[in-house]
Amino acid sequence: MGQFEGKGAYKEFRLLAGVYENHHHFVVLDGSSIENMSDFKGKKVCLGSAGSGGAVNSQNIFEALGLWETFTPIYLGWSEGGRALTDGQIDGIGMSSAPAPAMVTAEAQKAIRLIELTDEEFKTVLTKFPTYTKSYIPKGTYNAVKEDTPTIAFQVYIAGQKEADADSVYEMLKVAFDPKNAETLGKIHKHLTTMSSSFDGMISLGIPLHAGAVKFWKEQGLSIPQELIPPEM
Repeated sequence: MGQFEGKGAYKEFRLLAGVYENHHHFVVLDGSSIENMSDFKGKKVCLGSAGSGGAVNSQNIFEALGLWETFTPIYLGWSEGGRALTDGQIDGIGMSSAPAPAMVTAEAQKAIRLIELTDEEFKTVLTKFPTYTKSYIPKGTYNAVKEDTPTIAFQVYIAGQKEADADSVYEMLKVAFDPKNAETLGKIHKHLTTMSSSFDGMISLGIPLHAGAVKFWKEQGLSIPQELIPPEM
């Protein structure tokens, strides 16, 4: 699909584990006239760098809602997009990951506000893109978030080539999920403290587990869904 159309399906990926739930959200300045997703019509909206995952997520959501061709997409990196928002050069920005450093910086200069999808809009987006889920940005993530706020979310995974050595994958997961290593991993990146099996999301993606990951998760006492057993096993 998209930029990969015509290249044929690539079936060599395998998943190892889930890492964290990523929240995709839309931000405007507090004084903006934009109150809902349809209000982005005729506006300038930063989607992130061209070809980035964040840009694809924003496009997917706008396309699902039938709004993709109703506004002017602006492609800037997150930091540049945050500055453009506070400078009034754009009307809104779509961001993956919360709190996004660019929005923390922007909020230090001007008050911001998140644009929520309606229940019907959530249903529409999740029907078209079942790998997304409805989740909540926790209260206090930004100063503007006074209560848990509904948003589109998706799981981030550790993935690898199916040819990767199964024993090495198994040993890596043993180290990553050893409770004795949790504090060290958390110092590297906070999201490494929220790793999990995440089988439901994997099934929705249609990508099986790596053979080394199957061995590891079975040893953890988990039942591996048949859909996630790789063909090579």
